[in-house]
Amino acid sequence: MKYKKLFSTFDIILSGLFIALFTIGAYVRIPVFGVPFTLQLFFVLLAGQILKWYMAAFTVISYIILGLLGLPVFAGGGGVGYALTPSFGYLLGFVLCAATISLFPKNISLTKLIFKNILGVILVYAFAIIYTCLLNVFYFNKPLDFWYILLSGCLIFLPTDIIFCVISAVFSKRINSVLIKIQP
Repeated sequence: MKYKKLFSTFDIILSGLFIALFTIGAYVRIPVFGVPFTLQLFFVLLAGQILKWYMAAFTVISYIILGLLGLPVFAGGGGVGYALTPSFGYLLGFVLCAATISLFPKNISLTKLIFKNILGVILVYAFAIIYTCLLNVFYFNKPLDFWYILLSGCLIFLPTDIIFCVISAVFSKRINSVLIKIQP
């Protein structure tokens, strides 16, 4: 029986590259209604389309751990206290988004790639809304204003996130065609 490593050197290099891209994407930000608009989601979608499912999840989890340990890799800095911000729900959603997207085949049509990205964005939004609602009710003792959270935390970003879905699908098609040739 031939043994195959779960984490190849190539996978670990790609993982490190994506952690760097998530960090860079966090610093390209425009504040809108308290939650910054960043390029993180774009890179998460791209990671989900390029990495294997367990590497995509590992990469995003590693990024979150680095931020919680105090490295300023998140859009609002870093540290354990960041878990008490509404935008932390997006980071948790990134894990499921990247892993779910990577479960789908990589060599599918552009239209299907875009739709699987949209599914990933819906998962991120779901985590963000649930986390923000729970944080507001149980930590900040604020009344639950679901519609405000939906509008200010998700719907305002929807047009840009759809554009990210399309662009990352196009990029991933090209990147995956190159990676197939150079991957050991």
